[in-house]
Amino acid sequence: MIKYPNSVTEHEAIELNKFCNRLTNFFGIKIDSMSIIEVKSRADFDKFFREKTENWLVGETRGKTVYILKKNKFESDSIHKEEEYLQILKHEICHIFISKINNDCPSFLAEGLCENFAGQTKRIKIKEENLKNFFGKDIFYVNYNYNEFANKEGYSISFWVVKELLENFSNSVIIDLIKISKKSSDWKKQIENITGISYEQYLKIAKSKL
Repeated sequence: MIKYPNSVTEHEAIELNKFCNRLTNFFGIKIDSMSIIEVKSRADFDKFFREKTENWLVGETRGKTVYILKKNKFESDSIHKEEEYLQILKHEICHIFISKINNDCPSFLAEGLCENFAGQTKRIKIKEENLKNFFGKDIFYVNYNYNEFANKEGYSISFWVVKELLENFSNSVIIDLIKISKKSSDWKKQIENITGISYEQYLKIAKSKL
């Protein structure tokens, strides 16, 4: 059962329930309950994070609870349009499903899956400098800092990298990749064992798509 805020319409609730069923079918798991809590303003978001937050940040998932900026504050307190509310809510709900499998999975995979399932298509033109940083410093694998991840186009790159994965591998392969821990010392070898493609080869494929 999902507890929706009052701003979620009946039509949106039906769409979100269908979305959760889609995730259940893909991941093979069911979330019995979750809560959606709207944060009233940017100032309250800053209090929640205990720091000044970037104006692109409007959602956060902790456990089975999604914290999202109030729908009617999207355009005044963020760079997002109100019409993006449902997509971002889907993105955060997807994090709950992924975390149930592994709350320490590769960052590019978690963010890329959430974006693809939520339909948050990203622009395909990525700055060469950001590509170099993203792949060169293993930000591809570990999100050390969400601001750096966003500012270096980590979300855009992750979208296209994971889109490639979804188009070429089965659900079970994706789930096995999710189970890899960021803390594993042999994570590159694990990716190779699961996909049959070395990490270095896969990066070349991914770069060619960008």
